[in-house]
Amino acid sequence: MWTPSGSGDDGSRQVPRLGREGGLLASPVGTRKEPVAPFAPLKLLLISNDTGLVRILRSMLPEGPRGRIQMQTCDRLAGALARLRYQPFDVVVLDLVLPDCRGLPSIQILSRSFPEMPLVVLTESPGEVSGQEALEAGAQDYLQKGLMDAEVLVRTLRFAVHRQRSASALKDSQEGLRDLVENLPDGVVLYNQHGITFANSAAMELFGVASLMEVKGREVTEFLRCPQDPDLGRRLERIAAGGYPRRLYQEAECVGDARRGESVCQVIAAPLPQSREAQGQLVLRDISYRKRAEQYQRLATSVLEAAPGAMMVLDARGKVEGVNRAFLAMTGYAEGEVLGRDSRFLGVAGQGTELFPGIARCVREQDGWQGDFWVLEKDGGGFVAPLTVTPIRSDQGRVTHYVGAFGGPEGREGASPPSRYPAHHDPETGLPNLGLLHDRIVRALADRHREPPGRDRMALLLVGLERGGRAPAGKALERDVWPEIARRARETLRSGDTVARAGEWELAVLLENLPGPDMAEDLARRLIRRLTRPVTREDGEPAPKLRARVGIALAPEHGEQAHQLLHRADEARDAARGSGARCYALSCPVPSGPEPRRT
Repeated sequence: MWTPSGSGDDGSRQVPRLGREGGLLASPVGTRKEPVAPFAPLKLLLISNDTGLVRILRSMLPEGPRGRIQMQTCDRLAGALARLRYQPFDVVVLDLVLPDCRGLPSIQILSRSFPEMPLVVLTESPGEVSGQEALEAGAQDYLQKGLMDAEVLVRTLRFAVHRQRSASALKDSQEGLRDLVENLPDGVVLYNQHGITFANSAAMELFGVASLMEVKGREVTEFLRCPQDPDLGRRLERIAAGGYPRRLYQEAECVGDARRGESVCQVIAAPLPQSREAQGQLVLRDISYRKRAEQYQRLATSVLEAAPGAMMVLDARGKVEGVNRAFLAMTGYAEGEVLGRDSRFLGVAGQGTELFPGIARCVREQDGWQGDFWVLEKDGGGFVAPLTVTPIRSDQGRVTHYVGAFGGPEGREGASPPSRYPAHHDPETGLPNLGLLHDRIVRALADRHREPPGRDRMALLLVGLERGGRAPAGKALERDVWPEIARRARETLRSGDTVARAGEWELAVLLENLPGPDMAEDLARRLIRRLTRPVTREDGEPAPKLRARVGIALAPEHGEQAHQLLHRADEARDAARGSGARCYALSCPVPSGPEPRRT
């Protein structure tokens, strides 16, 4: 006798679940959904009150370990429905003659209550009419009483289970595919010669409609317009009619009537070869944001080109991504010669190794940098120009680009230096800036030939300062230290010499009327000793110990142009950097390079 329980005959745990009509369905944990193997055991529920029929069917079922079919019986439809809610079965055999229900209504009740249960009907009609009606009512197959044997019975049961599970798998796959298409960010439209047959949510949003019924049967060209391609509608009709070969598609940028105005879409059209009737498919990709970005980029490029001052755009690594015509005219380079290059190629010696890290640090910490920049031209010449560097940040605050704007020759744009040092002096130290230093170098080179022999030499010294001791190398000096550094440098040199602020951590010294290189070396040693003495800050606390490196270039031995002297002095200072705590190096005209010397 059967009794309701929470476990099946094989001991598996049962989990009740709701059916479509609200009834509880028994679903065992780990129930297989794949098609049944040819000899897999089956659990059969026979619904019939005919004891003779029950006995005959039981004798026909195999009992061996291979292909065994376990049969349970129930003599009423109501009892069968209750049993199916709590006990799993693989297949149901229904007799249409029952005490509580007869004919097709029993099939309909059972198929509605358990739509995924394979159902085989036993009929008494010698014809196929009642069997056909049973199939239409929801049965998987039917058998006629008196016209079946064991082989037919077993084959019918197994084929019914296989067909039902295959249909369930196909249904799940179709529902998953439909969910996938409905949730795609791109619009998907199916159409034929009579109009649109399907549109997913993204396509309906682009078309500005709320339901599929608003677009079904209407022409695609009612929602898509392409002024650049007036034959788009005709080509779409050819695709739907199969006039285009497979794997070919057409692309066009069309404007769809979206709810929030017009949206620019990229339309990909292709035939649908696997459909039963000739159909076409459209994929609509909303590219409005990309079009607006391209328009904004064209506008930004136009503004960059129309700017009267020289401008350059760098990426986060300092490589040139764009320049305007004023920049090319200022430097003499062609656009292809600067794009993709490291921006350090613009800096002449004396600032190339020190200024760029300082610019990057100031941009990161102070959101911008302003200063005088000594630009190296393509022909080897150089000049000083005010430069403003502004960072471009992403939504997350990360620096993605830098914009550099060069000012005119009258000084730094946007700055407010003290009135007695307009555009020619460093406002922090009062020392001449790079512009004034450059002018004095050019003037000294021109006047050198007027001096008597033995007094016609000149020297350029580049002094690099760093914090010593345990402070990180290259860390910027405190602002209140620089006035003391400038005072010591002026007191160390002669009255006619020029000391200038050449960079964030650099001084430049111009020595004129030298009898020989020995005096330049002597002044370099005196500068190193004086500048590296302890400095007291404005708050009375001692500043970190300083280190100094000096590079020396002589005229005419090392060049007779300003940029040549700067380059050779910068090389000499770099050579001195690795040779001790306080040292200088004299540039040599031979290819072996400068030789460092310690004080």
